[in-house]
Amino acid sequence: MKKAEDDPQMAARLDIARQHYIREVMLLAEEAGVLLTMEDFLDEAVSLSDDSMESVSGGFSPSPWGHYCTPHGCK
Repeated sequence: MKKAEDDPQMAARLDIARQHYIREVMLLAEEAGVLLTMEDFLDEAVSLSDDSMESVSGGFSPSPWGHYCTPHGCK
């Protein structure tokens, strides 16, 4: 990727390839009944709340229905 940063032609070619790849994924998803947009592929960092971080950091968060899964199975 460093080379692409230094070479505008390489960067443009990679961008075209990326857009083609995204279109192909969108078509496959559409065939499966899933509607995706280009926005679904944007790289955006999402901040998680402290509660969200606690639920994914080595623990589990029971569902509202009382069911949950651990490495040893689901209950």
